[in-house]
Amino acid sequence: MFGVYDKNSDGEMQLQELKDSFLLCDDADTPDGILTRTEYVNCQVSQSSELEALANVLYSVYDVNNNTRLDTDEYSGFYRQMDTISDGNLTQPEFTTYWTDLLNRTKHHTTIFC
Repeated sequence: MFGVYDKNSDGEMQLQELKDSFLLCDDADTPDGILTRTEYVNCQVSQSSELEALANVLYSVYDVNNNTRLDTDEYSGFYRQMDTISDGNLTQPEFTTYWTDLLNRTKHHTTIFC
């Protein structure tokens, strides 16, 4: 996953690269920079129908203020959670550690990883 998000292949994921990855799911007909649960889940399900339950769980993780909209503040907050060294540069080890923990905590929502 890290390689997909690290668009410039510099070995670090910048905040803008993370934002861009979320915005790929923004409705192409009405792009507004904000992701609803429906937009996010539909985007993930378009890759695999098996991702629906996990996508709903992940959306709840990302939506830290529970306003049912993902926006710039939440992308920044999510980025800071992964940047455990707090240096503004998200490395692959930080990313991998975060996602390993998150997927272990949420694996009961999907059979994909079993």
